[in-house]
Amino acid sequence: MVVMARLSRQERPDLVFDEEDLPYEEEIMRNQFSVKCWLRYIEFKQGAPKPRLNQLYERALKLLPCSYKLWYRYLKARRAQVKHRCVTDPAYEDVNNCHERAFVFMHKMPRLWLDYCQFLVDQGRITHTRRTFDRALRALPITQHSRIWPLYLRFLRSHPLPETAVRGYRRFLKLSPESAEEYIEYLKSSDRLDEAAQRLATVVNDERFVSKAGKSNYQLWHELCDLISQNPDKVQSLNVDAIIRGGLTGFTDQLGKLWCSLADYYIRSGHFEKARDVYEEAIRTVMTVRDFTQVFDSYAQFEESMIAAKMETTSELGREEEDDVDLELRLARFEQLISRRPLLLNSVLLRQNPHHVHEWHKRVALHQGRPREIINTYTEAVQTVDPFKATGKPHTLWVAFAKFYEDNGQLDDARIILEKATKVSFKQVDDLASVWCECGELELRHENYDQALRLLRKATALPARRAEYFDGSEPVQNRVYKSLKVWSMLADLEESLGTFQSTKAVYDRILDLRIATPQIVINYAMFLEEHKYFEESFKVRRAHQEIPDSSVPTLIQCWPLSYNTQVNFMASQMLKVSGSATGTVSDLAPGQSGMDDMKLLEQRAEQLAAEAEHDQPPRAQSKILFVRSDASREELAELAQQANPEEIELGEDEDEDEMDLEPNEVRLEQQSVPAAVFGSLKED
Repeated sequence: MVVMARLSRQERPDLVFDEEDLPYEEEIMRNQFSVKCWLRYIEFKQGAPKPRLNQLYERALKLLPCSYKLWYRYLKARRAQVKHRCVTDPAYEDVNNCHERAFVFMHKMPRLWLDYCQFLVDQGRITHTRRTFDRALRALPITQHSRIWPLYLRFLRSHPLPETAVRGYRRFLKLSPESAEEYIEYLKSSDRLDEAAQRLATVVNDERFVSKAGKSNYQLWHELCDLISQNPDKVQSLNVDAIIRGGLTGFTDQLGKLWCSLADYYIRSGHFEKARDVYEEAIRTVMTVRDFTQVFDSYAQFEESMIAAKMETTSELGREEEDDVDLELRLARFEQLISRRPLLLNSVLLRQNPHHVHEWHKRVALHQGRPREIINTYTEAVQTVDPFKATGKPHTLWVAFAKFYEDNGQLDDARIILEKATKVSFKQVDDLASVWCECGELELRHENYDQALRLLRKATALPARRAEYFDGSEPVQNRVYKSLKVWSMLADLEESLGTFQSTKAVYDRILDLRIATPQIVINYAMFLEEHKYFEESFKVRRAHQEIPDSSVPTLIQCWPLSYNTQVNFMASQMLKVSGSATGTVSDLAPGQSGMDDMKLLEQRAEQLAAEAEHDQPPRAQSKILFVRSDASREELAELAQQANPEEIELGEDEDEDEMDLEPNEVRLEQQSVPAAVFGSLKED
């Protein structure tokens, strides 16, 4: 007790100690500037009454006013002491004053500022709290501001004070511009849409902006379009039309949504005619079916809503004559829009690929019954389609164009169209050949037989400069003279309308050009037989009728050397020339275009041989033997020994002459046919 009295006299007369406090008091007397000693004493007195504990903290802070540990524990304890009291209790003011005293020494400590600000927020003292936040931001270094702003902004958002919050957010964005999305969301929630649109437009135009929410630039742009299009009366500071049209050039994969947003803006603004103009512009410029479907559906929905609104207004206010006229006009607009859909969709596909031949034909069909539109469509098609980029057969557009004039009795105009078509630089020779054949067909349909012959003779005439059939560097006009399609039609016409000599000249010319096919050879042989040129016909038939399996090489070997052709060249041409009934790949082997050239020829030869055998009347069994031109004498002798059922009985003189020959000798004779063929040798 002596110690306690002495301490009381020296320090404070109002201090009262318990006997168990003496060790801690003595330690403090020895180390009064030791924080650890004070903290041990405070820890020991945690169960003491609050005034005694607060008195101990005050004694410690009087000696150690710059100790963060002491201030932090003391302030925390003081806040806990008033936690369950009413905010109007005077004890709160005492705690606030304690915090203010702490900041005389601890103004650089963000944790203490945060605790004090949260304590003030809980008290509901708005102005005092806002000023304290501002003091904290001024006191702390800028690197510590990021710890204050989240609590500050949460405090600003918790009260219906948009102007205060907006000012706070503007300050915050100077420190953290990447948090613009948070500010924009607050502006939307507080119905300050004009500034929200401005901020969102700034974000969209900033290429360096990275969304904290992981949104792409397009998503932000789409939010902007929705915001400005759906709130035209609240967004006044931006040029909505220019903004959305700017997006049309930047986001070409989302044109449908952007066009609908622009139209929606004008609809909500009450500018219905302007909205229709936007829809019409959209359906004439979009490039994909998806975008077209989005715009068209929105357009149709808009027209339906206009009709429904007019009907509702009329039923409420009574119907007048002007209302009926307006309603009929709206119905007519809607019906016309629906009827135009196939044509508008076709336009989209042609904008994707203006060289798509089939889509041009479909467009003509959609104009059925409207001659002027059909003519304009054909004219646009033949001027637009590039034969080297075309999908499909570009010559069919010219042919169909001419057929349209022909069906309408304008034969001269049809001839003009086909004549122009013969001068077009097609990619494939077969396209030009088809045009020439169509020219002939046109004249035949109108019984102008001589003109048909003249046209096909003109098509097959030798050009000023000859070129190989597959030489892509030469125009097709210089290569069409080797087209099997044109020559086949000319041969048919010559057989029907020309003379024997002119027809024979055509067939001979086909053989000279080395473009003959087995069918051409057969036709030639039959033609010669009909005109009783049996010898020449016979030559064409020791070459076709007795062709064994896989015998196309034999056919070529047995053909007179003056008419021999190049197998590879002929087969290659037949594989590449399409659309003809006289020697195309599909004729040789339908569905097997991947087979090699020789196999196709073999299959066609077998088919023709079978058909010819089936069509001919039954005849005696015969066997015409073929040998190679390079056969040895031993092979010839062996062939001569084989029986020939069609041998001619000769007189005794001839028999004796034959008997004089050696058994293995064969008498060979020079003939106009291949020397390898022996069909009338007598058995030894």
